[in-house]
Amino acid sequence: MTIDLVLVAIPLLGALLCWLLPVARAGQVVLAVVALEEACIALGSIGPSFGVDLLPSTSAVGRFALAIAALVVLISFSGGSADATMLDAYPSALVALAGVAAVALLDANLIAAALAMTVVAIILLVTLVRFPGVGASLRTARRYLIWIALAGSGLVVSGALDRHYAAWATPGVLGPATALFVVGVAIFSGALPFALWLPAASDEAPNSAALACGLLGCAIAAILSGVVEAGLLLPADSVIHTLLGTGGGIAALGSAFLALGDKRPARTVAFLISANADVALAGLATGSAAAIPSVIWLLATQALSAAVTFACLARVGRVASDRGRAGWSALAGLAWEQPLLALALVVALLSLVGMPLTAGFVGRWNLATLATTNVVQSLAILLSSILGGAAIVRSFGTIFDPSDAKPEIDWTTDLVPALAAMLLIVGSLVPGQLPSLLL
Repeated sequence: MTIDLVLVAIPLLGALLCWLLPVARAGQVVLAVVALEEACIALGSIGPSFGVDLLPSTSAVGRFALAIAALVVLISFSGGSADATMLDAYPSALVALAGVAAVALLDANLIAAALAMTVVAIILLVTLVRFPGVGASLRTARRYLIWIALAGSGLVVSGALDRHYAAWATPGVLGPATALFVVGVAIFSGALPFALWLPAASDEAPNSAALACGLLGCAIAAILSGVVEAGLLLPADSVIHTLLGTGGGIAALGSAFLALGDKRPARTVAFLISANADVALAGLATGSAAAIPSVIWLLATQALSAAVTFACLARVGRVASDRGRAGWSALAGLAWEQPLLALALVVALLSLVGMPLTAGFVGRWNLATLATTNVVQSLAILLSSILGGAAIVRSFGTIFDPSDAKPEIDWTTDLVPALAAMLLIVGSLVPGQLPSLLL
């Protein structure tokens, strides 16, 4: 346990340095923190092969989720400004990253992990309202706070009921515990109709939405591994499997339809995230332990794809506002102005809707094959990908439009999202094996 606490201490120390140092140095601190965190995770992952367990209390899924979370923080601040309010955003994001590390450490204890995750979500409220130039309105922040408070409370009560059932085997307790657990996971992962805070937050503060979707998605992935390994809170009744799987599939279709009809890029992405989360929850509802690695994989790739997409939209939006552009027209000529950023955006969008040759496809394909007994669920996964593809394909013509393009000279700040997009492609190379390595 003591060794594992290093993963929590590194981001906390970084947050302290961000408060003490000038804002111009804070970006360098974030880069150093992410590099150290990733190095510790890598050493902890390869250590057992040499007979040394450097992170004995952190599971493989916890390390995987934390590695993605660290990348999310780096992506969200890549190309950021030196605005004075970054003195709030930088430390808050790093403290939230430390919270994700705590969740990964406590994943076998649902109550403790849920409390840590709720703290993470509340800390992210600071970035939601204080991110430079693109802070969300108080109404959106209040809606976000209400929903995440409900989600955290649901997970804590679910853990308490599960402990009560394990001690006393009281009839009628496990059902509500499972229901509260599923609802809590749905809210934190961004699934509609529960995550009603996501579309407005994405539209008003895309950088903050990148942090919230990424970090909360990674924390949920870590919690799921602890719940499954302990054999907790998975529905056992076949009728419930069918109903929840079908409901999740229909919700994914509804989210994809909303994405297809919305004309604002950030809200479209928000609905695509919800559709992806609904697909993951439908897989979770099957009650099959074999589906859990794919669910975790899907939520982790969703976190990375969402972070890349929102970060790209935020950067493009700042330039487009100076040129008087809005909506999808803000992406006009992006492939010619900033080719690396355009590549990252296209790959992340394709992964978010589960297109082949992306990591998002791996999770959806595995869940679709496991749901062969539920035709509605399998069809919903397929149709939601098709509708999601139709929702994003309209942006491609704008992105690759060469008219009125003004090429940018400095591409260095585009490297981080571009490298993250490459990971989404690499993650599709061994479809049947990668998710199974997590558990």
